[in-house]
Amino acid sequence: MIYITCRYAPAELFAGFGEPVERLDPTPSGFSCAESCSHPNMCGFSKAVIEDVNDRGIRRIVLTDCCDAMRRTCDVLKARDDMEFVRMISLPHMTGEREIRLFAAQLKALKDDYAAFSGQTFDLAKAEEAFRKASEEKLQTPDGPWIAVGGAHASAKLMRQIREVFPDVSVVNETCTGNRSLSYEPLPTENGKSGKCETERKILRSALFFTQSNSATTTASAT
Repeated sequence: MIYITCRYAPAELFAGFGEPVERLDPTPSGFSCAESCSHPNMCGFSKAVIEDVNDRGIRRIVLTDCCDAMRRTCDVLKARDDMEFVRMISLPHMTGEREIRLFAAQLKALKDDYAAFSGQTFDLAKAEEAFRKASEEKLQTPDGPWIAVGGAHASAKLMRQIREVFPDVSVVNETCTGNRSLSYEPLPTENGKSGKCETERKILRSALFFTQSNSATTTASAT
């Protein structure tokens, strides 16, 4: 099992290894572990991730550098003796050609690292199919007025509580772990003929995903 924390993490890539992926939804009762191995002033979500990893015995996790706090979380987890696989992906801030090439290299390195770690062979067709299926899940775009919950992670518990307070208004999780959309393009064909592309690099370049942001009439902040 691979665990992720961010909607930008390439969960579908691990389908190529037949590896299930779970996005963390940490709701710890305290931060005794996190504050003993990091700093008490760290972001609450970062500490919650560290606490969840410790409490659940998580050993394999992929993080993204969407904020400095997650970089420090990665440092803390890498310093643990019981972690098996901890990787950090650098996210591009733009979607130009250079950024796509840079991000493609990050994804290929992640694929190669996991192949070397696990001893498993990467199945390109399975990864492509996972990207295609994920692209069918569209962003939530309610009709009429709606509430967007923004900011850091909003747990499933918090989202339920907000919907209970506003039962007549649609509520959408627009935090860094919420609403997600995947943009997918079929693999290019070789020499104009139909068939599977033989290089992993093309799927990593053609199946990049983007999360779109919607405007809302009311925004609630989540921390």
